[in-house]
Amino acid sequence: MVTVKPGYCPQAEDTSIETDVFEFALLRQRTNSDRALMSAAHTRSTRRLSISGLKHRFPQMVGEAFAPKGCPVFFG
Repeated sequence: MVTVKPGYCPQAEDTSIETDVFEFALLRQRTNSDRALMSAAHTRSTRRLSISGLKHRFPQMVGEAFAPKGCPVFFG
């Protein structure tokens, strides 16, 4: 059993403290390279989702017209 400091709040409002502790325990068992791969995959998925949303929001923009909207997604 893991003790949690008083006042600890889970990372998400729909997650219980027990689930939060369990998920972090699972992440600690992974190697740094595994965690880096997970992070990279998450970043790629997020960028694809952002681009998809922009294309849905601005369907008239194609090619170079799309660049001012799409570039901040990749370059911040």
